[in-house]
Amino acid sequence: MGALGTYFREHRWQRRTLTALVAILLGGLAAIAARPHVQDYLLIRALGSDSPSVRASAATRAAKLAKQSPRTLRRLNSALDTESDTKFAAIVNALRRAGKFASPQRDPLQIDRMRAIEIATTRSQKLPEAAASTREIILREVILCGRDNKYVRQALGTAASDEVPLIRGLSAALAARLGNDATLQRLLGDEDAGVVAAAALDAGLAGRKTLTGTIAKLLDAANGIEVVSSAALAGAILEPPKFSARICDLLEKTDDKALRDRLLHVMTLLNDEDAAAAVMKAVLSACRAGGHPSAAALLAAGKLRLKAAAPQVRAVLKDAASKRTELFKSQLLAAIDAAERLKLPVRAEMLKLVRKCWHLQLTMMSATRLLGRQAELPQPGQSRVPSAEDCIAALRQVAVFETVVTAPGGEAEGLIRTPMPSAAAAVALWLMEADPDDIFVRTASAVDT
Repeated sequence: MGALGTYFREHRWQRRTLTALVAILLGGLAAIAARPHVQDYLLIRALGSDSPSVRASAATRAAKLAKQSPRTLRRLNSALDTESDTKFAAIVNALRRAGKFASPQRDPLQIDRMRAIEIATTRSQKLPEAAASTREIILREVILCGRDNKYVRQALGTAASDEVPLIRGLSAALAARLGNDATLQRLLGDEDAGVVAAAALDAGLAGRKTLTGTIAKLLDAANGIEVVSSAALAGAILEPPKFSARICDLLEKTDDKALRDRLLHVMTLLNDEDAAAAVMKAVLSACRAGGHPSAAALLAAGKLRLKAAAPQVRAVLKDAASKRTELFKSQLLAAIDAAERLKLPVRAEMLKLVRKCWHLQLTMMSATRLLGRQAELPQPGQSRVPSAEDCIAALRQVAVFETVVTAPGGEAEGLIRTPMPSAAAAVALWLMEADPDDIFVRTASAVDT
């Protein structure tokens, strides 16, 4: 070592050459070591570029590197802590392409921030409907996440000002969940009737009583069926005594069948003497016109336990079995529901209905259930009442193991094993603790039609 030192002291140019070579070598090693760090730095910087094409290219490279390098993935995640929404969105897109953004460990704030950005930026001149559908899906995710933070409220502010009425109407649900009465108030004054209806309904369901005054002003037939029915439902939830008289008056005066049916449902929420009287008027009005009450009227009568509507309910069941008049399935189902709620003695009607109308498969699910309960229910004031054994026998007959599906021409198309009405009949027998007999081996050919 001494000789080598003496040599380099005497030959300065060799010493300088060696020093330069060592410096070059160390510099090269340092460059090799620093290259990934510099590459990641430049990549993340490009993700924040003002040029969309530069960001798109950088996102493609970042996605590829994130799959291969845990170091790059860590730096991309760290870079999410940026004030630039443009840079944040580009990094998230890169992580999504790599399949690294959606994870249980992901900070919910980052998820909400990205959703807020997407609601604000998802637009398309060529495909505006597709863009609106995307915003709708994202907004629903924000509503269902159940969180409340600055990004969720940012998404609400953007959606409530969206140019598409569907998005503005959907934002009412988020405003109601967050208790944002100011936004709901603004939506209640929107130029689109659908948005106003959605805001009124959501305000009512959320219990926003500070908005009852505004909602009360919407109870005008001139506002249209959607707005009036939503305002009525909201009023019935928020302050029933305050709204009852007005809603009952609307029900009595309206000539719109759809609005009448909706208001009849609202009567079940009011559930007071005025509501009961209004429903009974609707039931009798239909009978005076020579028909049967609507399904909504029958359901309301049952839910309000209106014994005075018993003759009308019984008439629907009789006519359905005898096929004397035309009925909608909804009317028959509503009459069955009302008879069950009112505990009417309709054993004879239900037995005839099950025997004669088995082709109404789904309706017969309710019919067999009620027949099983009628078998154990006293039948005062009824003549020629079938026995409980008759009901059990009928239920045994229809509780078949299989049934034949026929085409319109009468040709067999195939088998349905244990159709749902038959399963309902079997359950009715089980609830009655009746002997199931041989219902598990009988076939459709054994049913007496």
